[in-house]
Amino acid sequence: MILVPAAMERIFRCRIALPVYLFCLVYAIGPMLGHSCGWYYMGFHWDKVLHIFGGLAFALFGIFLYETFGGRRECCGKRQKLMAAAFGFFLSVAVSALWEFVEFSMDLLWQMEMQTDTILADGSRDIGLYDTMYDMLLESGGALLVSAGYLLAGGKNRLIRPEETI
Repeated sequence: MILVPAAMERIFRCRIALPVYLFCLVYAIGPMLGHSCGWYYMGFHWDKVLHIFGGLAFALFGIFLYETFGGRRECCGKRQKLMAAAFGFFLSVAVSALWEFVEFSMDLLWQMEMQTDTILADGSRDIGLYDTMYDMLLESGGALLVSAGYLLAGGKNRLIRPEETI
């Protein structure tokens, strides 16, 4: 994950802003810090922060992919901007769902307890349902922030741009 921005620049011939590099670095080392330093269990919701970051990152990547491969350059109307924002949002939601499938599979096959159980008010255990839904809602919220920010910026992606425009 640390090398993804540099690989993207080479593969897609684009420029990635320094804040995106730093963001990817934090997102890449976040799970390692969570496990090695015990941040997942210290009470400040490290897992939730990483899910929000994931929503931001994958929505930004989705918008870039749509602008690069899906959007026609000569058609720059409101519909194209809305489609780019929607593609970024829904790509992020899809990645979030796939990640929850991975967590469920790890729990089922190797009892890794990736989906945290919650004790409900009546004393019963929900077996990860709240954790899964909360994670997906947070990731969707992060994706919504990026998509809305993209639309408010007039459909201009200032964080990842093709090399020709630099």
